[in-house]
Amino acid sequence: SNTCVHSIVTLRTASSTALLQYDTEIAPQTRVPDPEMVTVDQLIPATFIKKGETVFVQVEDVDQNLDATQPETVQVTLTVNATGDREELLLTETAANTGRFLGYIATADAGTLSEVADGILSVTEACRIQCDYVDSTDPNDQSSDSALVDPFGIVFDSSTGDLIDGVQITLIDATTDQPATVFGD
Repeated sequence: SNTCVHSIVTLRTASSTALLQYDTEIAPQTRVPDPEMVTVDQLIPATFIKKGETVFVQVEDVDQNLDATQPETVQVTLTVNATGDREELLLTETAANTGRFLGYIATADAGTLSEVADGILSVTEACRIQCDYVDSTDPNDQSSDSALVDPFGIVFDSSTGDLIDGVQITLIDATTDQPATVFGD
């Protein structure tokens, strides 16, 4: 499940780029649908994502809408400096004559998979995904966005600030004094 975040990077260029995630507020207790079935109105800006989630990328660039009768494509570059991964992603216009391009890529833990240009973005906890777009006909028209990968889930000693490894946390329902039912993570 995803955590919903409602912030966006504002860019002052002719184009704009955004990393997006599925909006779980639409159906908070259901799994994210097949990425092929997700529509733009089901996505929200992402400032962080979780390993294993699909990252959606949107570019708005009206001057790349060269043919009003059919959807076209643009390319973005995704990089993760912490893992050395770099992926080129082809985005497809959401419909003919929109100037809005959308695509997606899966993420995986770099410990299990870390190969450049394999179609899967290798990430680690607390790393940053960077997405860069350069208009193919105007190199001055550039935009970018970035998001952190799961910067949470760290347990530390509240008196010393030291990290604590191997901790298991159980949330207790105050009404029943039993382990709580948790939706999400």
